[in-house]
Amino acid sequence: MYATFSALKKYGYAELSIQRIASELNFSKSTLYHHFSDKDDLLLSFFNFLLDELEQFCKSSSTNEPKKELLDFVDVLLDEGITQKEQSAKGEILAAYIELRSQAIHDTKYRERITRTDKRFVKQIAVIIDAGIDKGVFQPVEPEETAEFILAILNGILMQGSTRKRAPFQQLRQNLIEYIQTELFVESATRS
Repeated sequence: MYATFSALKKYGYAELSIQRIASELNFSKSTLYHHFSDKDDLLLSFFNFLLDELEQFCKSSSTNEPKKELLDFVDVLLDEGITQKEQSAKGEILAAYIELRSQAIHDTKYRERITRTDKRFVKQIAVIIDAGIDKGVFQPVEPEETAEFILAILNGILMQGSTRKRAPFQQLRQNLIEYIQTELFVESATRS
C-alpha cells in the first residue's frame, strides 16, 4: 500500500497508473494484476487501508474529559501538515484522503466506504457530546445533529486546506474551536 501512496503523492489520481505503482515497488505490472483487477481495484483497496488508518488516528480513548476529547479529535483531523507548504505524515494521509474522497462523487464503492467512515466519526463525536452533556460540561444539544455539523465543518476545512494555495487554515480551525467553546461548552467549562 505504501507504493500506491507514494505514487499517488507523486502523480495524483488522474496521472496514476498501474505501471507507475509497479515502478514504485520495482515489480512488473503483471505482479500487481495478479492481486488486483485494475487500477480502480487497487486504489479502492488503498482507500480502505487509508480510511482504516485515518480512523485509527481519530480513535479516542475515553479520558473522562469530553471537552478535551472533542478538541483532540479536531486537532487530529486539522493537522497543520495538510497545507501544501509542510506535509507531515498525517498531513500526507489527509491529502490523499481528500483526493480519493472525491472519487465518491462518481463511484458507489467509494461512496459506500466514505459513508461508513463518516458514520463512525459522527458516532464517535456524538458519544463525546453525549458524555459532555451527562457531565454537565456541554450544552443540552442533539448529539448526532451537532456531530454531523462538526464533521461537515471539519471536512470543509480539510478540503480548503488541501486544495487552495493559501487557505486560511489556522483561522478556520480557530473559528471551529471558538464555535465549539461558545456554542457547545457550558460557560464554566470553557474557563477550566
